[in-house]
Amino acid sequence: MSDDLNTPRALATVVAASRDGRLSGPDLTALAGQFDRVLAIGLADLSPADLDLRRRDATIADTEVAARIAERNEARAARDFAVADRIRDELAREGVAVQDRPGAESTWRWT
Repeated sequence: MSDDLNTPRALATVVAASRDGRLSGPDLTALAGQFDRVLAIGLADLSPADLDLRRRDATIADTEVAARIAERNEARAARDFAVADRIRDELAREGVAVQDRPGAESTWRWT
């Protein structure tokens, strides 16, 4: 065990899993629980939002993201999908994943 349990790598795996859209909340909770049983560092106490970290190279602040999401929501409501798509693509380049829900406003998270 020259590198102990490699906790940094284990945490990176948990963060990557938290950003995998294929995992449901309960699946992510179960995965964190399994990691926590081995590492005993309190992962089971974290929510998915606790793992939503901003990329180091991101040049946009949370408040700017929220403003751009509001603009995008307005464009979607006006059925101006070209503008909505452009904003989504700009945010993606900044490391922001836009999550659209039918009949609801878009939300976002760091990728």
